[in-house]
Amino acid sequence: RDLHLSIRRQRQMCIRDRTKVQRFLSETTWNEFWLIVGLYGIVQTIRTLRFYVLAPTMPLVKLYFVSALHVFYLRVLPFRAGELAYAVLLKKNDLGTAGTGVAHLAFTRFQDMAVVATIALLGIAFSGNESYDSALYWAAAVIIGLSLCCLFYLSHLLLFGDFALRKISVHLPDKIARLMQDIASHLQEAGKQVSALTTTAIITSTGMTFVLWSSAFGVMYC
Repeated sequence: RDLHLSIRRQRQMCIRDRTKVQRFLSETTWNEFWLIVGLYGIVQTIRTLRFYVLAPTMPLVKLYFVSALHVFYLRVLPFRAGELAYAVLLKKNDLGTAGTGVAHLAFTRFQDMAVVATIALLGIAFSGNESYDSALYWAAAVIIGLSLCCLFYLSHLLLFGDFALRKISVHLPDKIARLMQDIASHLQEAGKQVSALTTTAIITSTGMTFVLWSSAFGVMYC
């Protein structure tokens, strides 16, 4: 019975979402539609280039395809499970190992945190609204600081994760231990790849992250 109710709720949600999409399309002109498509294409290109500067030996067209599918799985799968799709798709399309995917995701996600918090802090500072509590400034500053620390020590964090999982796996059943060791090997490879990133790649990727999030906020609020 619970399964039946769950399926029924999912069906109702799909119907509501389909209705919203139909209403949106009926109220959208062709000019607005192609503008949306163009903006999405630009944003997706920036997303792809952000990964590309971290690994410039990858074929750009295939990487664009992988990045687009990654975004699709992020939207479809619950609890951000779609993040794992990037590492899987890289390996499936012979663009890199799962460790490469882990390195890219870990690095860009901490970049996202630092950049979004910076944009929020600048927005609060230049808004001219004195009603903002000082706690907002401190929260944004703390997030920026923690994100930058994690970025700076990311390779060490990943290698520590490798070390910790291997130590823990010794005390676990064989099947689970092998899984833990496999994950640990991916973290080890990711840590080495992050430590090998050049200063130019880091600066360029960070600049693209600013452009990406500034564009997203600009489209939503301007």
